[in-house]
Amino acid sequence: MGRALAIAWKDLKHTYRNVPGLAMMLAAPLALTLLLGVAFGGSKGFSLPSTTVAVANLDQAATLPSPSGQAGAPTQPTVASVGQSLVSALSSKELADLLSVKKVATEADARELVDQGKAVVAVVVPPGLTASLLRTTTGAPGPKVLVYRDPSKGLQAGVVTSVVQQIADGVNGSWAAAAAAVNLSRAADPGHDPGGLAQIATQAEQRYSSISQGQAVALTAREPRVSGAAARKEPGVTAQVLPGMMIFFMFIAAMNAARGILDEDIAGTLPRLFTTPTPRGVILGGKFTSVLAIVLSQTIVLLVAGLLLFRIDWGKAIPVVVLTLAGALAAAGLAVFVLSFLRTPAQAGALSTAVVIILGLVGGNFVGTLSSGGVFDIVRRLTPNGWLLIAWNKTIRGGSLGDILLPIAVVVAFSFVTFAIGVLGFRRRYA
Repeated sequence: MGRALAIAWKDLKHTYRNVPGLAMMLAAPLALTLLLGVAFGGSKGFSLPSTTVAVANLDQAATLPSPSGQAGAPTQPTVASVGQSLVSALSSKELADLLSVKKVATEADARELVDQGKAVVAVVVPPGLTASLLRTTTGAPGPKVLVYRDPSKGLQAGVVTSVVQQIADGVNGSWAAAAAAVNLSRAADPGHDPGGLAQIATQAEQRYSSISQGQAVALTAREPRVSGAAARKEPGVTAQVLPGMMIFFMFIAAMNAARGILDEDIAGTLPRLFTTPTPRGVILGGKFTSVLAIVLSQTIVLLVAGLLLFRIDWGKAIPVVVLTLAGALAAAGLAVFVLSFLRTPAQAGALSTAVVIILGLVGGNFVGTLSSGGVFDIVRRLTPNGWLLIAWNKTIRGGSLGDILLPIAVVVAFSFVTFAIGVLGFRRRYA
């Protein structure tokens, strides 16, 4: 056992004296995490810059139509314009951090701000929109709201378009309900124009439209909140990206360390070791131990660096320790497994890199613990990377060891199977 550890210690020292290798193991994942974190919000989580919206509200308040057939009817009440409701929604407190509204007088002014790059989106409410809605109960199209967008700001423009569309959907739904009520009443009694009913339906439409607009804005601006003992600060982008980068470069480091066995075989140093009194099993055991030690030490350094440089709260101590060991086992097991089938360092360099990249793409290393859900969450479970990221996602959000038992079990099983097959392959080769 002492000889195996001595061989492992020798390989570990050799690895940490290799400056280019250290850059790949430690500097690269930290640099990529820093760049992605700065680009998408850093420690505060994913965020979009405030989107400037130019709004030209040309619509005006309108008067409810007088009930037909009622001579001397009193003056009908005036209702707020749909355009004003839209402007109020875009300027609401819920969207204040996301949207910055600039009110302009004309459509040309709104378009010009977008063309000059001073606004991302221009929203133009046409004149007579409210009056058209109050007069029409037949489904005839009225004036259309214009959304004029900067094509280079697709994400920000899409957010504004979504808000406007939700408001429009609320107006359209309420108008359709009121129009249907009027038309059904007229169909029931074709000889009588139910002006009073039409007025009531229109008033109901206006009130319902106001309520639905408020709900649309709330759906856009708010998210579910967790309260009580389960509440925890949402991890920032760096905390969600670094686990993915860490796992990816752990697998790369393990492949490079295991490739050292083939390098020594080609160079002749490994065959010379086999001529010593030390059993071959002990020599190979030392080599395999060095792979595990290199990956484990790399992970510890990255965890400490994440804590000190990015202020990442990795979670509870026991789950973090267990996950660190499981990740190192998975990387070492896969490396020994892959390299046991290869004969030359050239083969190892090409194939091992391809394996790591494919697993990284499928497992989601390049998005970290961020997840789009759906098929992606199913596919990533086909890789050890994906299960490790699932476990890290729960851990950095305060999960306990019990919350990650299934991912850990899957990863450990994968590690032992691949490591056992790899060890058997190397022993047969050097028997």
